[in-house]
Amino acid sequence: MIFFEPTREWVRWLIGFAAERPIIDVGCGDCRLLDMLNEEKYLKMCGVDPLVDCDIISEYILKGIQVIPLRAEELMLCDYSDQVFVFARPSHTGFVASVLERSENNVHLYVSKPENVKIDIPKHYVVKELETPFLRCEKTYLISKNQS
Repeated sequence: MIFFEPTREWVRWLIGFAAERPIIDVGCGDCRLLDMLNEEKYLKMCGVDPLVDCDIISEYILKGIQVIPLRAEELMLCDYSDQVFVFARPSHTGFVASVLERSENNVHLYVSKPENVKIDIPKHYVVKELETPFLRCEKTYLISKNQS
């Protein structure tokens, strides 16, 4: 089942937003976003998904794209900063909140239907809707820690 279908225009918007920072597709699934970034010649990216198929990992290694078969929370044990984490239509299992808590020095984009924000994003985070009219039914949100 496909949950998120990024448009070419949205991917181009994401590349501009990332401004040369690495893009981490958290819960990359079938790697559709990674493919589209690759088609746009944006190579600073990787995908993270504990359920990614081994054949997909091998295929993407040949393309020079890293796909990591870990839970995003496990990846956070490494020191990553100044990267763009993209959560596109995540399952409501709590991993978004867990990653937000472990990666404060990064930029977090949450792409989903508006009704899912309250389910996935803890109340102590600031949620700002961004102007991205290129998606079918989702909105793009910038998530940041409330500084008060």
